[in-house]
Amino acid sequence: MVSLCNARIVPLWLGLWLLLFVRVRGTCLPEARPVEERRNLTDSQGRSLPVGMNHGFNEISEIVTRIAGMLIQDALGYNVHINPRSGGERALYYLAGCDQPQSRTGCNDGPNQYHIALIPISQRHWDTLTVFKSKKPEKVGTGIGYEAIATLHMTEEVAQHALQEKGLSLQYYSNWNASWWDLSKYFDNFTSIPTSQLLGNGTPGRVEWLKCSFKLRKKEAERLRALWALTISHSFALHVALVFVSSSRDFTRHVWLGDPTFMAEYVNITGDLGGLHPNGTGICPDGHWFLSPSCRANPSKCVPAMSRESFSGGDMQQILQKSAAFDMPLAIARARPEFDRSIVLERRVLFWLNRPDLELRAAQPVPVMFPAYDNVAYDSGDFRTLSSGFLSAKWISRDLAVLAPSIVDFVTRLEMSTSVIEAMFDRLYIEGVSDEALCQWLLNNRRHWTSWIPDETQCIPGFGLYDSVNGEYIQMRGESVQGVVCKACESGHSSVQQFDDRGYTHVCTLCPPGTSQPSGAATSCTRCGLGEYQDMAGSKACKRCGVGSYQDELGATACKACRNNTTTVGLGSLSAEECGCNADFINIASAGPAQCKACPAGLDCPRSSTVQSFFSGESDLGEEFIPKIKEGYMSLAAAGLEVYQCVNSEACPGGKPGTCKGNSTGVACSECEEDQRWNGDECLPCEPFIRVAWFAVLACVCLAILLAHGFKLDYEMGVNGMLIFTFLMLFEVAGNFLQTLAIAGQMTLEWPQLLLDIFSVMEVFAFEATDLGISCIAGSAQLSQFTFQVSLFPGALLWLVCCNRILRLVGRVRTATQLMSSLGQIVMACFSAVSNLSLVPFMCFQHPNGQQSNLQMLSIICGSSDHAVMLVMGSSLGALLIAFWCVCVWLLWSLPRFSMNEKYHDYVAASQFLIDKFRLDAWWFGLPLLLRGALLSFPLMLFTNNPASQVISMTFILIIYMVFLSLAWPFKVPLLNAVETACGWALILLILGGALHMPKMDTEMLLSAAIVTVGSLLVALVVLLVSVLSVGCTGVRNLRASDATRFRLLDLAKLPDYDELADLIRESATHLVDLQHGSLTEELGTLAPFDLKLLHACMSMVVLEVIPGAETLTKKVTRSPSRIRRARSNASLGSARSRSGLSEDGDQRNRSNLSLDSKSGLSQEDESPIESPAEEVNQTVRSTSEQIGAPGGAPGGAPEEVPHCDQQDYDLVMVEF
Repeated sequence: MVSLCNARIVPLWLGLWLLLFVRVRGTCLPEARPVEERRNLTDSQGRSLPVGMNHGFNEISEIVTRIAGMLIQDALGYNVHINPRSGGERALYYLAGCDQPQSRTGCNDGPNQYHIALIPISQRHWDTLTVFKSKKPEKVGTGIGYEAIATLHMTEEVAQHALQEKGLSLQYYSNWNASWWDLSKYFDNFTSIPTSQLLGNGTPGRVEWLKCSFKLRKKEAERLRALWALTISHSFALHVALVFVSSSRDFTRHVWLGDPTFMAEYVNITGDLGGLHPNGTGICPDGHWFLSPSCRANPSKCVPAMSRESFSGGDMQQILQKSAAFDMPLAIARARPEFDRSIVLERRVLFWLNRPDLELRAAQPVPVMFPAYDNVAYDSGDFRTLSSGFLSAKWISRDLAVLAPSIVDFVTRLEMSTSVIEAMFDRLYIEGVSDEALCQWLLNNRRHWTSWIPDETQCIPGFGLYDSVNGEYIQMRGESVQGVVCKACESGHSSVQQFDDRGYTHVCTLCPPGTSQPSGAATSCTRCGLGEYQDMAGSKACKRCGVGSYQDELGATACKACRNNTTTVGLGSLSAEECGCNADFINIASAGPAQCKACPAGLDCPRSSTVQSFFSGESDLGEEFIPKIKEGYMSLAAAGLEVYQCVNSEACPGGKPGTCKGNSTGVACSECEEDQRWNGDECLPCEPFIRVAWFAVLACVCLAILLAHGFKLDYEMGVNGMLIFTFLMLFEVAGNFLQTLAIAGQMTLEWPQLLLDIFSVMEVFAFEATDLGISCIAGSAQLSQFTFQVSLFPGALLWLVCCNRILRLVGRVRTATQLMSSLGQIVMACFSAVSNLSLVPFMCFQHPNGQQSNLQMLSIICGSSDHAVMLVMGSSLGALLIAFWCVCVWLLWSLPRFSMNEKYHDYVAASQFLIDKFRLDAWWFGLPLLLRGALLSFPLMLFTNNPASQVISMTFILIIYMVFLSLAWPFKVPLLNAVETACGWALILLILGGALHMPKMDTEMLLSAAIVTVGSLLVALVVLLVSVLSVGCTGVRNLRASDATRFRLLDLAKLPDYDELADLIRESATHLVDLQHGSLTEELGTLAPFDLKLLHACMSMVVLEVIPGAETLTKKVTRSPSRIRRARSNASLGSARSRSGLSEDGDQRNRSNLSLDSKSGLSQEDESPIESPAEEVNQTVRSTSEQIGAPGGAPGGAPEEVPHCDQQDYDLVMVEF
């Protein structure tokens, strides 16, 4: 052996060994082509080369490569050369034509000497290789077909022993947990294995048959390779030896447990620091065995586990990590190569094995299955999962498809399943691996490899006859097969076997309806699966059933439609049970076919809604398929589908049945528990200060009523009194506005939250105080709350009567007239709110479930006994208001007559609450003011469920009121008219703005809107048409009658008779003359502002139009003009002056001397009879002229002649007035 260690002798020795074991075979198959007829490949450079083949280091790759080489020689007629040095990924470098494949360098698109490699390289690893450039090898087919598993194994005997004794399957890693089972009794104790048969820890293990480390010189290694190239086939043992020789490195084996770097990888994954020396090497107590953590404290429980030969120590690393990760009680060591097989076959041990395996088949190895392979973990060095799934791939060089397409076809067809490999290994294990044994396997198993051999017209499965001349698939072979080749069937076709005179072949046929074939080269069409269909032939893929259909049968040509308002969630539904209800329907069946019921308003029902998911709030399909109650709606937990709409949407967040905000309960979440109050957000306990505050407010109201009745102010006390009157009236106007605003807030519109918050505060002005804790003093029952609200108004009236009695007792007597006026003042101040309160019982709000509840008391169902009580109380209150309104109508009708008669003074005084705030010519305006609030409540009663009609009606009522207000301008103080007008238009804009928050309009609401819009247009057209026709008819009539009779329609009123008006003016002037200047000034001071303005306008009109010549008066009235003078010609102006008998100078003298007192007038006794009004004016003018003199008149003091005013002149003056 020493001589063999000489570096010069080794190459010769190995060469002799090679010639001894490798021989060249001739042919195997009887039909094989003769050796002399075999041909080589001719590359692009004209070189003739045999077909170069590579295989991996494992036995399977070598055997399959040798079988493939035999068939390429015998069946295809090519010379074959098998490279023994190309194991692993190095073979790919040979296929790429690299200059230095052993060192994996020199890939510069050089010429190829090797063309085929059957090696197990993963596609993931292959994708990372980028050094091959344009000659990167190509993978063909789907792999050879077998699957490799690398894991720990045991013998069949050990596995059966554990299974029979304890029923323990050692094939599963979970049963190796040392804390559960004592597995050492099924295996030999590791100490029974002689350490002489093991490699030690920390010293290189040497190949025993060589007994030395050596290197081959480069020339000697090349000489040995050349010697190998002379052979055609080789033995596996020699192949292994030459691999080591050609590596040009020390022939040594590292004991990996002594490598700190190797052990650091183990500790990084497992954290087992207890198995390391301080220097980072593994702890082996006897220098050979490494004990896993689960049996390190008790080595007798350790099971021996043998690692085998590995270039990188991968098997050792996997055993170490798996034993620590899964608490496997293992003692791990590596046998010397010469004892590796004997230890496994003669002892009960665990051993590492890559399957399929030929060497240890006698042991009948049973694998230990670990968790499924995790490629990401393996990349990071985590080997705790099972190393499996690498299919041996078939690789070819880039130029082989051009050089020998038939070989590419052969390699592509080559396939050997795991069962075939196992059966072949069973035979080879008995007979031995030799060319004769492999040839005998080929002869005995033609059915396995016949399909590998390409034939241009004998198409294999997946291919079909193809006429290359005409470019189409054909269905049979004729007498001439010129241009007929086999071509892979396209997608949508299947390859069907056919037998004719030439034997078996395959043709491509269209896939029938109900089937498809997505990939080419298919041997059959796949029936459409469940949830799919195909109605056309030759389809590449089946169609998925659309939404609303399903298919519960295979191979269907159409889908079945869902019935009874059902649909499916998505495409490809498999059964009728997947047909759920359409959107806006809900399945009320607990099991079986769906029974769909239309979802009521307020319930959001997506597709496939069910009652179960509605009540539970969960769905297997996902959250988007859970039916939910919308915000602003609710339902009781006991009857979830009976949906109620909430007027206060904030109290009803929606979701599951019975969900209310802030601990509220009852229908529409409108109630709180006993002794609780609603604060606008939640139900809170009734604190004592709430009750105290209520009683304090009621006491203050009672005190205010007492003081107001006992100390009623006199508003006729001058300027200061008017200021007080205006201040109090502003409060009354504000109260009426807030009451009307509270009524508008009851409209069933989707108001924004800001307005809702404002309305919740304003509700107190409508005698509602839900958010102010009314339940704390009236109880939580809404009927008791309504009773309390209704009793407040008559209670206030009764309290006023009691106050009157109290005032009598204290000596401050108030008359019955004053009592009636005070009672009327209270009723008028609260009329809008009380009218609304009396109509509340009649406001029945329609819920989506068909039930009706009171709009303000939602928990009271209309038609119930509580509602009947409400109707009685509301009707009684309404009757009281109607009686009051009738009295007011009678008073306003009678006041013009009562005010002229002293005996009705008490009636006038008692009606001051109706008229004291208005001008005397608008005394009647109290009636529309009363009606405004009452009428605004009627739309809420009549159209409770129709917001559109509410908006239209309330807008119309307010516009009518504003028309009356604008025409009458009724209040004594103009500021109050302006304030009332601003408030009125603000309400109109508020309601019109509310139309923007209209809920989704139903048919009734749309009809109301259509009626109003069309009706408004028709009214405008009718008014225009009637006006045009009336004016036209009047004109025609006047033309025919030749007169100028005025038509009443033009003036919209009946004008006074001119003569009567003239008499009235003359008599009024007579009485004004009798008044002293001071008295007249005092009387003017008592007039209301608007009356003063009206009087000033009247005097301006008289001066400017009736007495056009009075220039001095004209200057006075034009200092603060209220009108302009109408345009007239100079002639008409002079005529008017002459008729009036006044000149500019005379007017100046009259202005300075005329005194309108009783002395300057004519007494009734001195007057002569006057025959006409014109004569009376003439006499008055003459008398005045004589009395005041006429400066600048006729000589001798004779009076200046006064122009005579005849009847025609008087009529003109009257007409102008």
